[in-house]
Amino acid sequence: MDTWSLLWTEDFVRQCGYADVTRLEVYWLLPGKSLFGGLRVLGCDADTNYMMSVVSKIKTFELYVNDIRYGGIDLQ
Repeated sequence: MDTWSLLWTEDFVRQCGYADVTRLEVYWLLPGKSLFGGLRVLGCDADTNYMMSVVSKIKTFELYVNDIRYGGIDLQ
C-alpha cells in the first residue's frame, strides 16, 4: 500500500490487459456500499490516499474499469 498512486493503478490496469489506459476510467467501491451508491472515481492521489487509510480495516478493494468510448458511468 505504500506505493499506491494513480500511476500504480494505471500499471495494474495495463497488467490486466488494457493497452490504452487514456480512454479508461477506474472506480473503486466504497466498503459496505452497493454499485449504485458506492462507486468513486480514482482521479487523484487523494483518492488513493483515502484507500490507504481504510485498507487495514477492510483488506479487500473492488476496482471497476469503464471504457469511456462507450459512455461513462452516471454516479448521480
